[in-house]
Amino acid sequence: MKDAIFSPSGYPPKKYGEPPKVFWKYYDLYRRKQITLNDYVVKTGLELPAICYYLDAVAEKKTKNIERYRSEERRVGKECR
Repeated sequence: MKDAIFSPSGYPPKKYGEPPKVFWKYYDLYRRKQITLNDYVVKTGLELPAICYYLDAVAEKKTKNIERYRSEERRVGKECR
C-alpha cells in the first residue's frame, strides 16, 4: 500500500456520504462520554471506520464554524470602531 493517504483518524479515506440518522441518535451520548466508542459501534451497527469518519467530519465542521464566527467577529469589530 504505497502512497496511501490516511485520514486524521488513521483510517484510509472512504466516501461515506452524510451520517445516517442512527449516527445522530447516539452522537450526543458519545459526546457526553455516556457510551464508549465500542458501545457506539454496537448500538448503531455502523463500522468503526465509518463512525470515526463521521466524528472527524463533525469536528472539522465545528472548527470551521468557529473560525468563520471569529473572522466575522473581527470584521464587525473593525466596522464598529
